[in-house]
Amino acid sequence: MGTAGYRARTAYEQQVASAYDEVLVEVAVRARAAGSIGKSDIGALLLWKRLRADTPWASRLMSVPDLEVRATTARVVDAVRDPHSSTPAAAREGRRLLASLPGFTTGDALASAVLVAAAPRRMAVPAWPRG
Repeated sequence: MGTAGYRARTAYEQQVASAYDEVLVEVAVRARAAGSIGKSDIGALLLWKRLRADTPWASRLMSVPDLEVRATTARVVDAVRDPHSSTPAAAREGRRLLASLPGFTTGDALASAVLVAAAPRRMAVPAWPRG
């Protein structure tokens, strides 16, 4: 992590409770073990990012079988962990693959959370204003 990344992380840690990222850590551990991210973990990331779930896309995502969501996110996990791709290229490919799921066609808030859960040491979550 570069100097700017270290400063951003330090500022973030000063603004949020130490327990705030427990949800992200738990999802990342499950993603590492499973090689994919399911709907329940996407729901956890939705809460972590403080996004709304009472939206049409959330209903559409819930109508997609979890096996299909996991098949898509398994490709995302592989893409963002690909050691032969640069980090920006891996992030772009992961983001492109997520776009096939409801809720991931526009906006990057939830997508960035999924990417960082898939590869926490490689991906980053933009510092969106909170609250």
